[in-house]
Formats: sequence, C-alpha cells, structure tokens
Amino acid sequence: MDVYSTEEEQLEKLREFFKRYGTSIIAALIIVVVVTFGWRYWSSHKEKVRGLASVGYEQMLNFYAQNKLQETKLQALYIRKEYPATPYASASSLLLAKMNVDEKDYAQAEKDLHWVIKNSDIAVLKNLARIRYARVAIAMKKPQQAIKTLTEFKNSGLSPMAEEVKGDAYLALGEKQNAKQAYQAALKSLPIGTPNRTLLQMKLDNLG
Repeated sequence: MDVYSTEEEQLEKLREFFKRYGTSIIAALIIVVVVTFGWRYWSSHKEKVRGLASVGYEQMLNFYAQNKLQETKLQALYIRKEYPATPYASASSLLLAKMNVDEKDYAQAEKDLHWVIKNSDIAVLKNLARIRYARVAIAMKKPQQAIKTLTEFKNSGLSPMAEEVKGDAYLALGEKQNAKQAYQAALKSLPIGTPNRTLLQMKLDNLG
C-alpha cells in the first residue's frame, strides 16, 4: 500500500479514484438497494397473496360444507384465476373436479385435473391429480389414456392408489394379467390393516 507524505496527496488520490470509479460504485450501490428492497417487496407481496388465497379457500370450504354448490364452484374458479401460483388454486381445482365427477361431467373434470397437472409445483397435488385424471379417463372409456397418464406418475405415498387405478385401466382393456400385476403391486405397497386392502384382494380374487 502507498504511504502518502501529506494529507493533500491522500485527498488528491481519493479524488482521482472517485473520478475514475465513482459512477461504477454508485451504480453498484443502486443495484444492491434495488435488489434488496425489491426482494423484500416481492416476499411481502407473496405472503399477502397467500393470505388472501387462504381466506378465499376457507370461504369456499364453508360454502361446500353448507352444500352451496354453485357458490363453491364460483369461489373455486375465482381462487384459481386470481391466485394461480398458490397451493390453494390447485386444491380448489381438485375440489372442482370432484364436484364435476359427482355431476357426471367428466369432460369438465378432466380439464380441472389437467390444470393441476400443468400448473401445480407441489408433487403430491400433481400426483393426486394424475390418479384422479386416470379414473376420469376410465369412466370416459379411455383406459389407454389412463395408463399413459400414470406412466408419468412419480413414486410417492400415493403409489398404491396409482397401481390400483392402473389395474382398473388394464382390466377395462381386458388385459387381465397386467391388471393382476398392478393389483399385486398395490397390495405389496399397502401397510397391513389398510382398509383398501380388502377391496384390492377382492379385485385380485375376481381375476382368478
């Protein structure tokens, strides 16, 4: 490091330094300030959006509990439109699909489930949507589509359910051996005492 004999020399060097690098330093400081406050604003905004979506979702569940089905649908559609990046949008779309299945509107249920598969970034919701999408496909006499959907399924705690639906799809195609293998895989993954084991065993027994 240079040692300057007088304060005037040190001040002159500082003036030269800032003359040469001052603009870059100021620009860098501005960027740091903008990024910091921008991140804080984004985090605050994101938390606010999540809070609003949570309140809307709670309202939707209240409508559903009171059997106000039209209000439930409108609220679910609103959440999906206004807060698409939140988990509440995907959960709302799953409820919409269930309601449409109850009304035998399988085409609309298919769209609702496809929305979750395409937009959700939560693996368990995406996988649940794939399973339900496959069930809807079977109901629409499209078992091949059901099997194709389940090939994209990622291993998780929902695997037994996915294998069971895959077995149903193979059975709808008349492929009993493949159906049997899928049911066996589902049974193998289910813990002893799980209620659904009885139904799975019945499906296997019916195959002979």
